[in-house]
Formats: sequence, C-alpha cells, structure tokens
Amino acid sequence: MTTQIVGVVGFSLPETFHTRVVPAATCTFVSAEPITVDGDTIMITLEAYQARLIMIDSPGPSDPDLPRLLPPESATSVSPESRRVPVPAWQIGERPVMLPHRWEDDPELREFCGTLAYRTFISVPAGVGSAHLDLGAAMPSPDLSARTAGIRGKSYRAEVAAPVREVARVLVNGTECGVVWAPPYVVEITDALTTGDNELVVEISNTSASRMLDPTLAELCAAANARDGRRFTLQDVSAATDGLSSGLLSVPTLLLS
Repeated sequence: MTTQIVGVVGFSLPETFHTRVVPAATCTFVSAEPITVDGDTIMITLEAYQARLIMIDSPGPSDPDLPRLLPPESATSVSPESRRVPVPAWQIGERPVMLPHRWEDDPELREFCGTLAYRTFISVPAGVGSAHLDLGAAMPSPDLSARTAGIRGKSYRAEVAAPVREVARVLVNGTECGVVWAPPYVVEITDALTTGDNELVVEISNTSASRMLDPTLAELCAAANARDGRRFTLQDVSAATDGLSSGLLSVPTLLLS
C-alpha cells in the first residue's frame, strides 16, 4: 500500500514572477523547467526523502545598461594560445573593485545582505573552443575559530574557505550560464561567448546573518513575547557574524580549450 502525504507551505509572491524547481542534491543548475502555478497554489510531487529548491524571482522592469567604467586597457584579453586566463578587474554598479573582495572589509558593504553584481569585460579571439569560468577552489579554512564558533556540546562543523559566499550566478552577454553554491565552482560559458568583447557578470548572494545584529530585532522579539508569550529565546545573537565572509573571495579564471 502506498500512502501519499500532502504538505502545505505558505509564502508570499510578487505580482509577476518566474518560478523554477531545482534538484537540491546537485547544488548546481544550468536551466530548470518552470512549474505550473494554479491560482495561488504551487504544486510539486516529491518522492520519499526527496528535496527540491523552489526558486522565485521577479523580472521587474528593464534597467538601462550601467556605464562601462573599467578602462579599455583593464579588459581581460584572451590570446589564441591562452588556456588559463585570470580575470582580476571588476566593477560593482559604478564602482571599480579588485578581487578578492570581502564585503565585511568594505565600509560600504559591511552589513549588507542581498545580491550584488560584479561586472567585467573579456575580449575573445575567433576559434576558441570550450570555455569555463572557474570561480576558485574550496579550501580548508585557515580560521580555526570559525570551526567552533557557536558550537555547543558534542557537535562539529566542517569549515572551508569557499571562493564565493554564498551563491554565484554567472551571466555572459545577458545569458544565464549557471548557478553554483558548492564545489566545483565552475560554470561552462561556451555557448554565450562571442568573438570580440563580452560582458561577464557574476551575481553574488550572501546570507542574512548580519541582519541578526540589527538593533530592532530585540524590539521585535520583545513585542512578540508581550503579545504571544515567550516562544523562544535568542541565543548567542552577538556571535551571528563570527567567521562570516561574503562576496567574491577569489580571482576567477577563464579556462579555455
């Protein structure tokens, strides 16, 4: 006998949105089929122990292109014999940045939570075969304190220094090539490249950990406790950002063959 269990999860959606279901185990996708939305209900079928990520994004109005602030000589040029080409010069909005770029070390981004787009240009000659963008390797973390921060009792954490924190979405000339949030941090960009100048964008999204330090959080919790009774106690909130890193933390490399 087979028993079907139906679970209901509620969340709010923008008026216009795109929805995709991604296999949770792969930690990477190049494309995913949109799922059907019936009124205000999204229906998906899961096998036993199966997990899916529901990715929702709002297309919004088209924004005018940002100005190209990087000087022409800073664009990464690829020679016909090149096989590994580092790409160090980028811009965020209208501000040039050099990689690696950790948001917590940037006064303008220290407490930022959300998504930022890194943008650069690469010049590619004719005759290039396959091309991949290697965002870097995940290495054992040199920060031993990060491995034990917030851990209580018989627990453990495997801490690595990832090249992106936490999710990277790669676009070439406006075409989405892939999203990665676990090793290997490599995205194929062959089909999106053209001979000559190419615009390369890496969108980085971090966690909301730094929001835990928002002074209004304690006020919201106090109001909830007064209204509904104590349901939980905030624990070690001051340690929410211990060992936290966000941003593009390695110089991407263009791999050609």
